[in-house]
Amino acid sequence: MDIDWPRTVGAGAITVAVVAAIYIADIREAWLLGETPIGPGLIITGATGGVALGLLAANLFLA
Repeated sequence: MDIDWPRTVGAGAITVAVVAAIYIADIREAWLLGETPIGPGLIITGATGGVALGLLAANLFLA
């Protein structure tokens, strides 16, 4: 399989941007409610599958 790098990088960048937005929203909401944020570990762990799926889709289904 030949990797299409622009699609790979694009899919990864979009997914990472969404994960960063979710993490920032979680921190803001927790601070406004006076709670402790869940931390980056849980969000990053959950997003790893999303990044892998996005890269797979960009290289297999959109080629």
